[in-house]
Amino acid sequence: MPKVTNIALAGVGGQGIILAGNLLAQAAALSGYDVKLAEVHGMAQRGGSVITQVRFGEKVYSPTFGKGSADYLVAFERLEALRHQDILADDGVLLLSDTIIQPITTATGSAPYPRDILDRLKKKCPRFYSFSAEYKAEKLGNPKVANVLMLGVLSIFLEEILEAVWEEALELVVPPKHLELNRLAFAEGRALGNQLAHSQKVNSN
Repeated sequence: MPKVTNIALAGVGGQGIILAGNLLAQAAALSGYDVKLAEVHGMAQRGGSVITQVRFGEKVYSPTFGKGSADYLVAFERLEALRHQDILADDGVLLLSDTIIQPITTATGSAPYPRDILDRLKKKCPRFYSFSAEYKAEKLGNPKVANVLMLGVLSIFLEEILEAVWEEALELVVPPKHLELNRLAFAEGRALGNQLAHSQKVNSN
């Protein structure tokens, strides 16, 4: 059966999850793959939990996939990474922007925000990379481009999609007035992704 790549993007409303999913799907389509995209849970409203699934391959029949099936989980917030960790395959890659956004339950004091999230994720996900996409995006001038920076990191792992194709997808998806900043964010993400991938190779030798 032809290989299908499954990617989940998880975060909260206001983090640009939907745009990131559209950009990823566009890049895969431009690369000649059959692509399916689905917002499978949550609302895109600010503060609500959002998860988007993108699947691409020679032929994709269903837009969604279940637990233990994701090749990549791109998580934009700690608690959302923990919430959706079971979607990862045993050899799947978790890319986490180490951001904390208090949900209503913890912000109002009705439930505690877990303090051991990173430890729990490391035990569950052997291929785990954590970094602060929002901090790096803020240094570029706008923390809202953290979503595109995250895709820049992911792009290093998706070698089947060429860098030039990502650039073309950015031009198609991002409004012209925001294009240059998003290009910078994507390039910053690729540089970070190269560092992470290199460190993993060094540690495995």
